Amino acid sequence: MKSNDFLIEARDDVELAFEYERKYHIPATDALQAIYIKNNCQPFLQACKNIDDPFILYRGVNAEKTFIDKEVRLTDRRPLNMDRLLHQKINAYLDDNYGHPYRNAMFCTGSLENADYGTHTYWVFPKGNYDFLYSNNTFYDDLYMAWQKWSAGQQMPKFKMIQQDDIVDRFLSKANYQSDSIVNAAASHSEIMMWCDGYYGIRSDYDYWEELTEIMNEK
Repeated sequence: MKSNDFLIEARDDVELAFEYERKYHIPATDALQAIYIKNNCQPFLQACKNIDDPFILYRGVNAEKTFIDKEVRLTDRRPLNMDRLLHQKINAYLDDNYGHPYRNAMFCTGSLENADYGTHTYWVFPKGNYDFLYSNNTFYDDLYMAWQKWSAGQQMPKFKMIQQDDIVDRFLSKANYQSDSIVNAAASHSEIMMWCDGYYGIRSDYDYWEELTEIMNEK
């Protein structure tokens, strides 16, 4: 896209935002956020079109703003609680079997309650094309907690289990990971590993989400 074309497109978005301000009685700045999501999150919005509600994914974030725009670090990240070697072995298993080292992905869930971490909970909208993985086995709705419970019942110290690939693989093989439908993934309330370059977020205490939904769903 040429720079002039970009400026024209940006101007058109702002003008459209003011039209939505008059139509839906919301601030033009808020309407502009919905336009950004509509323009840049089409694969996700199309996946949600049968339910007409794209506000299905939650994520706890250490942020204060009503609207956020985040990149996702897809390289090897340092896990928050999980042992680093275990994190790497799980990533290797997921990469081999499902195409990505999903423990480096963005984590979200269809449950507001399960996203109660960080300073605020946000609805999230993955940008562009994305892949995802979730378990429909409720024991694995949080992989870290599942490992803690499963390993506690084994007759071997955790540090030794982590060192043995076959034990880690056996643990993961029971998760029955799925990537069938993001709507189904949200409905499961399980942890969703979202492989995407970035995402938009809207704080879950935002009042005008129904108006933003109308904007996102406009043809």
